[in-house]
Amino acid sequence: MGRKEKDKLFEELMGTVTRGSSALKLEALTGRISSALDGAVPKTDAIRIADIEVRPQVRKSFDEEEIASLAESIKEHGLLQPIIVVEKGDGRYLLVAGERRLRAAKKLGWFSIPAIVIPEKDEGRLKVIQLVENLQRKDLSLMEKAEGIRDYFDLVWEREGGSGSPNLDDLWLTFYYMNGGKRDRIKGRLELYQRVASICGDVLGMPATTVLLFYLVASLPEKVKSAIEGFKNISATHLRILLLNKRPSEMDGEIVELLEGAEEKGMGRREFERLLRGRLHRGSSQKSGSSDPFAKVDRFMKGLIKGLDDDLKRRVLKYIISKAEAALIKIDNP
Repeated sequence: MGRKEKDKLFEELMGTVTRGSSALKLEALTGRISSALDGAVPKTDAIRIADIEVRPQVRKSFDEEEIASLAESIKEHGLLQPIIVVEKGDGRYLLVAGERRLRAAKKLGWFSIPAIVIPEKDEGRLKVIQLVENLQRKDLSLMEKAEGIRDYFDLVWEREGGSGSPNLDDLWLTFYYMNGGKRDRIKGRLELYQRVASICGDVLGMPATTVLLFYLVASLPEKVKSAIEGFKNISATHLRILLLNKRPSEMDGEIVELLEGAEEKGMGRREFERLLRGRLHRGSSQKSGSSDPFAKVDRFMKGLIKGLDDDLKRRVLKYIISKAEAALIKIDNP
């Protein structure tokens, strides 16, 4: 294909990208990318589809009927938003966002496609752009979105100075305090979780509490996540209620059964909340009725040494042992 033909094709393809509300969307899109590139303005160009390399993205499954429907829409209305690629330097490009659009263009037999070309080679920053742009889509499943937000949170966590991986209990505690109006309790190490969630929320256009919610959902036990993936009626609202009453580490088979029941009956938020609290209340009543002395001792010990440094813990524990030995002697020698 000659240069004139390519220019003509580019003008035809870009016609619907730069008109009306689509122009505003494109401006917002390039603005977000420019921010991620520290102010560098990306260029838009028509590139050969054969030169685009695709790597796994947030979206893991594609419905061929949806792709065919999208292809028909593009054929009729044009491409409303360009794909995003990074220039690799060898005449080829790496896809950052827009795999469904690319698949539809291939189905239409297009030679080239409009693309925002990013002059960037930093893999970490590219991943951020890819995650952010893919998470703007409405066709992601709840679990795909949760896992994408978790990946983005981890990137920001590392950038903000977090050591190792985020602690799930601390993250849940931050989520719990922020949802319960107890933000004054977010101090010390919890402040980093709040800050990272706020940064992610600003970029993704969602509250920080929702960022934390999705991170927790992505961190649920595999058996719970597998169940959620097959649900149609269980929403993020249901999971918010669940996680305000249960830590991810406390999720078990009983929770899966509860979710399955709510899914089957198509329960709304209020009905599900009543069911959950009733079930948890019955469970706690049964536990307290059993009066397990060992459980009481475990709780007492955890509370007693929590927050102490290692040296003081040793001294306290040795003191407890000496007292226990004295008590045993009295029992054996009444």
